[in-house]
Amino acid sequence: MRVVLSNQAEVDLEEIGDYIAADNPVRAVSFVREVRDHFQQIAKAPLAYTGGQSWVTASDLVRMATT
Repeated sequence: MRVVLSNQAEVDLEEIGDYIAADNPVRAVSFVREVRDHFQQIAKAPLAYTGGQSWVTASDLVRMATT
């Protein structure tokens, strides 16, 4: 399976990175990289991610990045 982010998802991810970068530029880069890596992991084994919440909001990502 291949991961293709919509244009809006790309914009959202970059905006999240920019928000984090205001406090911690190094973490912003690593966070965006981790999110993209996670997308690739899901693409390799999509059935491993069944059940529970199947989507994450931008605020969830920011919350995860700052905890």
